[in-house]
Amino acid sequence: MYVNDLSTNSGWKMWFESAWPSFRSKFRQILDSLKRYRALLSEEKLTVVIEEQQTARHLSETKHDEISKYLQDKFDTLKNAIKNQELESQNSLRSHRKSIRDRLNAPDYEMDHQLAAQKRHRKSSGNWSTDDPRFQQWLDGAPQQNDTLYLHGSPGSGKTTLVSQIIDHLRMQQSKSTGRLVFFYFKHGSDFTKNSMSAMLRALLAQLLFQDDDLVSYLHQNIAEVNDSESLSQETLQSLTETSLQKQPKVLVILDGLDESGVDMDIQGKVAHDIIKWFEDLMKHPTPGCSCTSNIKLLIAAQRDGSIDCLLSTFSQIRLENNPSHEQEIRWYARTVA
Repeated sequence: MYVNDLSTNSGWKMWFESAWPSFRSKFRQILDSLKRYRALLSEEKLTVVIEEQQTARHLSETKHDEISKYLQDKFDTLKNAIKNQELESQNSLRSHRKSIRDRLNAPDYEMDHQLAAQKRHRKSSGNWSTDDPRFQQWLDGAPQQNDTLYLHGSPGSGKTTLVSQIIDHLRMQQSKSTGRLVFFYFKHGSDFTKNSMSAMLRALLAQLLFQDDDLVSYLHQNIAEVNDSESLSQETLQSLTETSLQKQPKVLVILDGLDESGVDMDIQGKVAHDIIKWFEDLMKHPTPGCSCTSNIKLLIAAQRDGSIDCLLSTFSQIRLENNPSHEQEIRWYARTVA
């Protein structure tokens, strides 16, 4: 009877509905357990993923720190190496300069300049000379047309004092555009270190030595073997000075008291003549085989003696005699100092 009842749709339905509550209660526990297990698995998986990410981040941060430290160490090592190299280079440069200076044994050109500058009784003394159009044209004019300036006056007219003012003025304005500045004061007497061409060349070289780092290596190579300054012949000094001047983009050369060169009257004219001709040749032919213009500007201050006048007659001149600006300063000096 029961089997027959189940064989009909309605029988199965009644049986399922009567049995389902017990099935549902049993399977609910299983399903709930499966849900909890799935949730647990999801949480564990998420935890693993998070841990893996944290581990990866930690490794990345550790690696980044290691790389940063490695790069910083390399940078510090390189910086210290460059610093040490620069220090070694500076020490070598200083040592070579001292060695060259000792071998040149140049006269104390700076002391001569200070002694001349002390004779200026006011700060503005001689300012008119650097404002003079002829000086400005010499300083800024085109090469070969205005490369030599001749400043002359009678004995005791204040040429040397005026030259010291010009040198100080140029030093104040000195830059790459104005060029290097070198000078020499010739002095009367038997002191060969103050009135010869060799003395002048030594002084010019010594000044260029301390203005041009690139020149140190050249001079060191050519003077290092010299045992003492006496071994440097005038011919060698001329060659070294010529090359050193040519290496400069622009150089201003100021010579005071050229008429005082030489130990006696017979030699004075010859020394002055040799110096002027040497500079003329150097400025006409700045580099052998080159048609380029001269990089040298030459200012000569001297007493008119006939010989120097003839050699410099074609160049621009500043005459102190009958010069209103110069005479005005002389009157001021006579009134307030003398």
